[in-house]
Amino acid sequence: MNKIARSSISWPICLSIAAVCTALIGIVIFAVTHIRIESGSYSIDQVMISTTLTEKQPVKHRDAFQPLDTIYCIVRTRGVDGPVGMRWFFEDEMISEGIGSTNGNIISSYIKDGSANGLPIGNYHVEIFIVEGHPLESVYFEIKPQSNP
Repeated sequence: MNKIARSSISWPICLSIAAVCTALIGIVIFAVTHIRIESGSYSIDQVMISTTLTEKQPVKHRDAFQPLDTIYCIVRTRGVDGPVGMRWFFEDEMISEGIGSTNGNIISSYIKDGSANGLPIGNYHVEIFIVEGHPLESVYFEIKPQSNP
């Protein structure tokens, strides 16, 4: 009769080695994928705030606006087109959040208050994110009182 060779390593040790190997493989896959998404596939190139767009391009970018203005945030990316998120804040309160996909490495979003008073006077900012919702860049602006001519 043929005898089957038995290993001198016990099952609990084998299972422990398999678990460690599986964990290491998972960590390596996560690290490679994470690095590729943030630095290889696409990245944030430029963020601008403006009141007017022409052919997806800001006409004048600036950092101070009037309450009745429509305010656009334009994000240019580098690399392949992909998802970009924008979170708009008034002071420390998030007032809007959206995620879309760039088209030709550009995406834009805007805020406007249609009431007679317009947007509240104060400080605003937009957080830009592409991976896991962590902000990669922020742009700051303010709404100032309407100036009299």
